[in-house]
Amino acid sequence: MSQKLFVGKLPSKTTETQIQDLFSTIGEVEQIQLGAGVSFQVNAQYAYVTMRHESDAKKAMQTLNDTMFLDSRIKVTDTHSIDERGHTYFRYRRKK
Repeated sequence: MSQKLFVGKLPSKTTETQIQDLFSTIGEVEQIQLGAGVSFQVNAQYAYVTMRHESDAKKAMQTLNDTMFLDSRIKVTDTHSIDERGHTYFRYRRKK
């Protein structure tokens, strides 16, 4: 069963190919969706990465979360749930 991950704090010029290369070292990637959030932080870009196997998604979270990628410390977490309108909620929350 596939699992979607949230990848945050990506450098603003990150490409889909760079993310594909990073996550494919862990396992098979089904889909990548890049986005740019509105934030007061410099590294506001994010992506959703769908891994084909849940075990690979867990390994990606353990291996890649809080690691350096293109001079930025990225966050890799699972998406928590998707409501009936398609809005996604995350387990990772910014510390106040």
